[in-house]
Amino acid sequence: MEPFRNSSSIEEQQIVPDSARYFIMRTTETFSKVSPFLIEKAISGSIGAVKTIRKMRSGDLFIEVSSSQQASALTKLRHLATIDVTVVAHRSLNYSRGVITAADLLHVSTEEILENLQDQKSVKAAYLNCPVRPYIPNPLRCFQCQRFGHSKLTCRGQATCARCAEVGHDSADCKAREKCVNCKGDHTSYSRSCPNWSLEKEITALKIKNKISYPEARRIVSSRTPVTGVSYAAVVKTTQISASTQYNLDDLKNQTPLSPVKSSHKKLVITDKTVSKTSTPKPSHKKRIERLKDSKLQTRSDCEEFMTSFISWNCRGLRTRLVDLKSIISTYQPACVALQETFLKSTMTMRVRGYNCVRRDVDGDTSPTGGVCLFTSNLYPSTVVTLHTSLQAVAVRIHIHSLVTVCCVYLPPNDVVPQVD
Repeated sequence: MEPFRNSSSIEEQQIVPDSARYFIMRTTETFSKVSPFLIEKAISGSIGAVKTIRKMRSGDLFIEVSSSQQASALTKLRHLATIDVTVVAHRSLNYSRGVITAADLLHVSTEEILENLQDQKSVKAAYLNCPVRPYIPNPLRCFQCQRFGHSKLTCRGQATCARCAEVGHDSADCKAREKCVNCKGDHTSYSRSCPNWSLEKEITALKIKNKISYPEARRIVSSRTPVTGVSYAAVVKTTQISASTQYNLDDLKNQTPLSPVKSSHKKLVITDKTVSKTSTPKPSHKKRIERLKDSKLQTRSDCEEFMTSFISWNCRGLRTRLVDLKSIISTYQPACVALQETFLKSTMTMRVRGYNCVRRDVDGDTSPTGGVCLFTSNLYPSTVVTLHTSLQAVAVRIHIHSLVTVCCVYLPPNDVVPQVD
């Protein structure tokens, strides 16, 4: 229910609920001509210290209070320092919306439903238990510039036709060819077939369901939306330097001090443009190599501490090594575990408590072969990255100290990798 809709004077007719905590302070003049320190001290002196004071794009002040006493005192303010002010409750943050569906209530008037349900914390209509779905509003579109994300009141753009996307006239009498302002497609700017409209709807749904901010929801949706024309091969061309150490699985299971695995491969040295076998460096490169060694020693401990959050393991059959996997996770509690050659069929389920699972299975003719899997801890926010490739690969983005993209790939020894991948 929206108590403030269709009111001619919001300041005079609004009914502030006792649970209201978010308010808008307005003035007929401007807050920019008054010292922000003076305004903050005046608010604190009138109602006490509040949780949040923030200036909005419109020039009004957004205020979050911490108690009903502060809310009551704030709504009664008419003067602040040397300026006249009015305080109104925020139109949307002080209540939540939900959608219920019950065929038996089809012929019941709205007034009767509101009268009987207004005091309930959960929706129970007489003997009917009505499940509540979150209300997902349509994306906010400006009626002036036709862009998403703001309203006409705060728009700084030019008046644009919603039908043909041309500037300077209204869409009421326009008969030109349809063109969308947002995606440049052959439809109107208010069409729900617009891919930008669908994207904004997905962002709004994620924002409400996960109770996060709009910018954060946009970053998550953008990160999992595939970019047109970008293949796995194009992504891996971007070289990034990372530090990692391979350890014996027996050390991990027995909880003994970790010792790096000795490798029989010859050491490689990375020069400016090529990779070659170890050789005597040129005199001109000696000082640069010494500086690199010093920097590696300084950052080695930080790198090792960071990389212990990740475990990579060619398990060669996850079902038979599941006990080992759970033991390792219980001991080291990694943020992410990458597994290769899982030998799982697509019909098999695999769960580890406290971890999300992303898999790519390969069903063989007689038994499963290959396969990759990523387990990500529920303690860290993560999103799945869609890979458009025929390779056995999965990827996720995970927030630890920063945003990290983890990709798990298995390349069978006898397979030929296409150049497009």
